Amino acid sequence: MFNSDFVLIKYFTALEIKCTGAKLGEVDYNLIHSLDRVRHMFDKPIHLCVNGLTSGEHQSELHRQSKAVDFYVKDISDTEIVKLCLIGASIGFTDFGVYDNGSGVYSFHFALGKELKTWVGSKTANTNWKYSGLRFKM
Repeated sequence: MFNSDFVLIKYFTALEIKCTGAKLGEVDYNLIHSLDRVRHMFDKPIHLCVNGLTSGEHQSELHRQSKAVDFYVKDISDTEIVKLCLIGASIGFTDFGVYDNGSGVYSFHFALGKELKTWVGSKTANTNWKYSGLRFKM
């Protein structure tokens, strides 16, 4: 991305991207543009996680390819989690991870992959992550 790309991005700034630890030039415009569209349709603030773009250690190679983003949303209900993922799918995201760290703030992994992948991660008592399939409560 370039600073000039942010003329078309409404909800995220170059500084926000840099504060994640990512280098702006390594971040794919389509990823941020797609997340910007999700944010517009969801109508609730989305906060980028530190090391949630191209920097940090990730199991998903899509982060290194700038096709994945980790973010969190404050005060989100179960119904809103479903809504957020459905909006993401309508925009073109294919990977959906929902993380419950026990603090009441959920974080998310959305990626522009080639196949549908969903999971939920929750913190265990010894601070390790436990992963399972994502199931939506209806």
